[in-house]
Formats: sequence, structure tokens, C-alpha cells
Amino acid sequence: MISITFEAGGDPEPASAILRTLRVAGAPATFFIDGRWAEANPGLVRQMTSDGHEIGNHGYSHHDWTELGEEEIRADLEATERVVQSLVPSLPKPWARPPYGAVDARVLQILEGAGYHAIYRDAVDGGHWPGETTVASIRQRSIDSAIEGAVIVFHTNSMATATVLPEVISYLSSCGLQLCTLSELVPGPSPRLVLHPDFADLEIKTGYIRPRAGGRWRSLNLLELGAAYKREPNLLQGVAESGGASLELLTGDPYKPFEMPATGRDGHLLVLAGELRCHFTASSGEELATVLARPGDLVLWPRGTGARLACSKRWTGALLHSTIGGRGG
Repeated sequence: MISITFEAGGDPEPASAILRTLRVAGAPATFFIDGRWAEANPGLVRQMTSDGHEIGNHGYSHHDWTELGEEEIRADLEATERVVQSLVPSLPKPWARPPYGAVDARVLQILEGAGYHAIYRDAVDGGHWPGETTVASIRQRSIDSAIEGAVIVFHTNSMATATVLPEVISYLSSCGLQLCTLSELVPGPSPRLVLHPDFADLEIKTGYIRPRAGGRWRSLNLLELGAAYKREPNLLQGVAESGGASLELLTGDPYKPFEMPATGRDGHLLVLAGELRCHFTASSGEELATVLARPGDLVLWPRGTGARLACSKRWTGALLHSTIGGRGG
């Protein structure tokens, strides 16, 4: 089973097409309702429940809950509850999606006390991801997220989402995945991603950015990115580029070492999980050193030095290199 969810706010026009696609496909979903949006679009809220979709709470004023007091958070939730209940015979419970993904231990405790389970994922049609958000990128992110028990998040104000949704639903069905609401998902979803076993013992803080100026802002939780279930070994995956530097994720294959050729740039590798041996060689082929790297270790090898990364089990690391004047690492 897999759950697709929507953050309902902004331009209402794509929402009608999204609901029509779900109705034709017989696909249930969970919609997180912005209270002000519900007041302005009562017909769409009624259509959601009439079609059998589940309603969740996205707050009323889109405030950062980590900056509000307990009573203010409760008031924000209850304002949306009143709007929704005035339109349909149900409350937007038990699911709450924090605006901006801003959630901490205190907010989680307040939500639980108010009868909610928090859930947050980076929307596949949002601006958190590297590169531009297009029909093609939404399609690919949806496919990459399509694993059993997953939660995929979209926005109802995205026309690109409305365009690609029929294809996404068809793909999920072809994979043998059954669409369901969050409440039907077994086991129930965690507030954020379920971590790979390599990360299970790590305390991971939720990161988010609340923009105060225009531009593309995003936060990247490398531990969560590194825990992707479908990550192919020995394949560099770019996650961000900025200021002439590129950040990539790499998962090691225990049966085949990864070779990094010598270049004119320094290489930096942060080990996120697992253990590996880094064998360094000069451009002449002379063996220089071997470093044993464990989680949290930052490995540096200077320009003109090649690296052979070998391991006895899967490992994940973040590679930072310069993109100016040729590939680094």
C-alpha cells in the first residue's frame, strides 16, 4: 500500500482537475486543509469528502508552529477545525502537516495532546528539491518515492501536478501498489521518513527554511536523503550545486570498490553510515595511504590523489567537490 497526500492551499484551479483524476481512478487520498483556503473554496472541500478522501489539518494562518506558544498552536488548529466542520460532517483529524515542515519535540507533544499525529514529507512538486520543478521532475520524484508504505506529498495549486497525476497513478498501479489514505496505511507513517537501519539509532533533527526574501530556498537533510530505499550503489547522485561546488550522495557496493580518479581539486567525503576503507594513490599509481572511515568521519584527499573506496557492507557518504575548472574529488 502507498498513500498520496495533498497540501490544499493557493490557486484552487488545479484542485478541480486533481479531484477529477482521483475520482476517475477510484484513488483515495489525504488532503491537508489550510483553513483560509477552505473558507474561500467550500465546494472543493465538500467534493473531497464526497469522493471519500480523508481531511487533515494544515493550520489556519500558515504560521511557523515552532515560534508559537501552546495556546496559539491549539487556536490555529481549532480555527481550521471550525471551518471544516461547518462544511462537512467531520473534523480534520487525526493528521496534521506543519506549515514549512517546522516541527520539534514540543510541537509534536502539543499536537498529540490535541489529538493529532504529525506528518511531514518534502512535496515532490515543491521547491525543496535541486533543479526546477517541472512535469518531468515531478514524475521522476514520484517514481523514485514509489515504495511500499511510502507517503508522497503534492500541492493542489500545482498545474504541473494536475497534468502528471494520471500518469503517476497509472505507474503506481502497474507496480502493484494500492493507493490508500494515511489512516489506512499499515504500519502508520512516522512524522518524517522511516530511516534505513543504518540510521535507526541516530537522533535526527527536522530541518526547514522559512524564507524572508525571494529566491529558491531549501534545506537538505543528508541523513534522510542517504537513507533512500532505492539508492543504487556506486552511482553518484547530485543533490545540490552552489557557488561553484557540487554536493553528491554515494552508496558503496560491498562487492565492487568505487574508483575516484586523481584530479586537480581537493576531495571531501562525509561518511553518513557504514564503514569503508579509503585507499589513496598518486597519479603515478604509487600507493600513498589507507584510511578507515566510520560514520561522522570527514575524509580529505588532496588534489592529484586518486581514491579507491572499498567496504564489507553498504555505506553512504556525501561527496563535496568543486565544479569550477573540471570535476573535483
